[in-house]
Amino acid sequence: MDYIIAVVTSLAIGLIVGWVVGTWLGQSQINKLQAQLDQSRERVAQVDGLMSGLRRKLNDTEVQLRQVELAIQQPDPEMDQSRRQLQEVQDKHDQATARLQQMQGDLEQARQQVTLSQAQAGTLRVRLSQMEADVVQARQRAAAAEARVQEMLAELRTAQAHVQDSQSQLEQAAERVYRLEQDLASVRSLSTLTPPAEVETSAPETLEPQVVAEPETAETLESGQPEPVPPEPGVEEPIEAYCVRCRVKRPMLNPYQTTLTNGRPAMKGICPECRTVLFRFIKSR
Repeated sequence: MDYIIAVVTSLAIGLIVGWVVGTWLGQSQINKLQAQLDQSRERVAQVDGLMSGLRRKLNDTEVQLRQVELAIQQPDPEMDQSRRQLQEVQDKHDQATARLQQMQGDLEQARQQVTLSQAQAGTLRVRLSQMEADVVQARQRAAAAEARVQEMLAELRTAQAHVQDSQSQLEQAAERVYRLEQDLASVRSLSTLTPPAEVETSAPETLEPQVVAEPETAETLESGQPEPVPPEPGVEEPIEAYCVRCRVKRPMLNPYQTTLTNGRPAMKGICPECRTVLFRFIKSR
């Protein structure tokens, strides 16, 4: 029983002590909350004062705004002019902006064209290099051709010299043949005047000049030059000469008179069949 009383007493004392401590702690918390509440009230009062000032300022601002609206509603030429100027400036700004955009597009196209031109220029440079190489090769070929032409000119000069020598020799041979033919003609004319017995005895002598003249005539035919024919008296049209290619006498086309280096006159023309140059001695007048 005493034990129960002691336990109950202890519990009661604990409850009393807890209530006292809780009351003390609660009072302290209440005091703190009261202080915070007082501070909040002061702040609210300050905010109310600020709100009152803002309300006064807002009222003043509303009054000024009404005055400005009234002033705006009233017609003002200067304000209208300023508005028109502002609108013109805005329009110019819009036009300048559009023009700037157009210029930017043109600039982009120009850049693309420049890029394309640079690519084409690179291609042209490559082609130019190839053309320069071709020009160098062509110059080398031209130099070789020029050297070949010089060689051919030298050979041509040599051939011309040989031809001139051959022509002089041919003229000399033709003159000798002509003299032999004249001698032969004179011998034949004499043989026609002698008796038949003398003709038979003189026949070998008459044939001897002809045999001598034939090799020179054959040589002349092989060299490609025309054989001279003694002039025939009384025959003027047409003028005939021996053609070495046709191997017969042909009338000359476009005959003209010329003089050899030794002063002998002759006639030259063209064969009407083979177009070979014809040559014939004539008597000097």
